[in-house]
Amino acid sequence: MEVKAPNLIRLPSFLSFLASVIFFGIFYVNGTLYQIGVLKRSLKNMATSQIPKPERTWAMFAHFSSLLGWIGIPFANIVAPLIMWQMKKEEMPFGSSQAKECLNFQISLTIYAIISAILCLVFIGILGLIALLVINVIFTIIAAIKSNDGIGYRYPLTIRLIK
Repeated sequence: MEVKAPNLIRLPSFLSFLASVIFFGIFYVNGTLYQIGVLKRSLKNMATSQIPKPERTWAMFAHFSSLLGWIGIPFANIVAPLIMWQMKKEEMPFGSSQAKECLNFQISLTIYAIISAILCLVFIGILGLIALLVINVIFTIIAAIKSNDGIGYRYPLTIRLIK
């Protein structure tokens, strides 16, 4: 009676696969060698090549225009994206969709800020206002960068009032 050794040959090939993915970002599937970074870059280039540069720039400025409210102009965070959306909604579909997304986010943040201001009476709202400030700046920068790359960005925590 012959005793068969366990199938240990597959373990080193699995470990080499795991090591190549972890250390080099490379994996091999059905005869094709993939590198994670190259695949990501090619998808990014594909997205940016389909949308013209002026439209991507307009979308980026629509997101950055929402930060005008922080320099002392009341409700500029809502008015600026609204004006940009109304000006270009017919001729730039990507730019207008991003301006509308930014407008929805800023309206939502204004509602949340009013609620937090009311909650300041019981000292809970101060943390909410600080969190809203940080969320606004971080998400706006992320949205502007993605829009400039030609990738549509959807803000989290947004009430979609304008469709």
